Amino acid sequence: MALITAIAIAPVNCKVEILSDSQGAINIFNNILNNSLGKNKKNEISNNNNMILTLVAQQIIKELKLQISLVKVKAHSGIKYNELADCLAQVSTISPFQDPRISINSYSLNQLKVIPRWKNITLDYSIKIATKKLNKEIWTQKWLRQNRIRWWIHTNKAKNVNWDLTWKVVHPSKISSLTSGFREASSRKFSLKLLNDELPTLSNLHKRNPLLYKTNQCPFCQIEIENNIHIFTCSSQTGINPLEELKEKFKKILIHEAANILQLKLNLESLKKKLDIYTNDFDLRNQHLMEFDQICFLDIIAGLIPNSLALLFKEIMGNSKDGKLVVLRSMYKLKLLLFQLWKYRCEKFLIWERSQNIKAKDKKLGRKKPNNTSTMIDESIDMRVYDDVIYDQQQQTKNLQICNYDMDYGSGEKRNSFNTAVHYAKHWLYAKILSGISIKGTSRFYKTN
Repeated sequence: MALITAIAIAPVNCKVEILSDSQGAINIFNNILNNSLGKNKKNEISNNNNMILTLVAQQIIKELKLQISLVKVKAHSGIKYNELADCLAQVSTISPFQDPRISINSYSLNQLKVIPRWKNITLDYSIKIATKKLNKEIWTQKWLRQNRIRWWIHTNKAKNVNWDLTWKVVHPSKISSLTSGFREASSRKFSLKLLNDELPTLSNLHKRNPLLYKTNQCPFCQIEIENNIHIFTCSSQTGINPLEELKEKFKKILIHEAANILQLKLNLESLKKKLDIYTNDFDLRNQHLMEFDQICFLDIIAGLIPNSLALLFKEIMGNSKDGKLVVLRSMYKLKLLLFQLWKYRCEKFLIWERSQNIKAKDKKLGRKKPNNTSTMIDESIDMRVYDDVIYDQQQQTKNLQICNYDMDYGSGEKRNSFNTAVHYAKHWLYAKILSGISIKGTSRFYKTN
């Protein structure tokens, strides 16, 4: 908006030199000057994130016949007028409805025939992009309002989360991608369950089957409730806070990924000092810290990526692209490390289940509904087989001991109805053998009143 204001007040047929610290704005103007938008206006404008501003700048340059050159300057480097522009932008952000605002009359644009609006707000995106953003935000808000999420991610905390990087870590590749593998699928499943508190911890198992799992306390330390965070903070084996080791490994991962990009340009001592300051409180394992606005290490373990971490590595790497790349790669490796710790915990948990005489058959029975065996027995009593059999043979068949052949009395599991059909077929064949071949034909199964 500041660049458009600058060229809007310029005289006709003049040369304008603009110094800006925004590379995105410079790229948009360079596209306009190189006539890249003129080659395929329909597709490029519809996919542009700043559709209105782009068309306004294009129309002003064309009507005023301006010759524009742009120079990129470093942000926050002490340049007098750049610092002054930053101060003015901050004032405008703090009091947006008190200061006079510069607005664009979108109806005066020559090239735009349809102006997208939503609730009387002119959209600076195409309808396609605006619909995607709106739908994404709706589903994000539905997810945030779940009881298992909103106790630790509330409105103020959500503002401190870099959601783009967070979802990229959860989904390393697009869900519609044709290339996949077991390792990536396992990592994605673990990340989603960890973020949504759906891992089969003792806390969740107790909720699902309280008769089989009679407590939700950690079976190893027997002090705290075993949830998706406690499995990484439990110190029952060594007596040492495991977050200290996790913190050191995470710092080494961050340094290694930064060194892979910067190589000889990396100032190792400066990077270590900044990480020491940033991770100073990462060894605190009180889960009540997750209820505050600031993002702690436990939130990072659960899957959130704070804006502060992305900004830190943007400053270290010199640009946001490399900074985001370092954070993404580091979080991928941290997830793999947590996944290995989870698998080790599962092995110990299986040993504990065997010590409690909890078998796989018991877990399956816990998911099945109880069988009403008495009703099944009563229904089988009324079932008879008739096919020209004399009355005495009918009574003999009727008075046979009735068993529920749908039930396996050895294991207690329900079997299919094929066993019952075989049972009655045997009695029918026995009656046929005694009385000879039927004259009337086919036998019938039916219920009697």
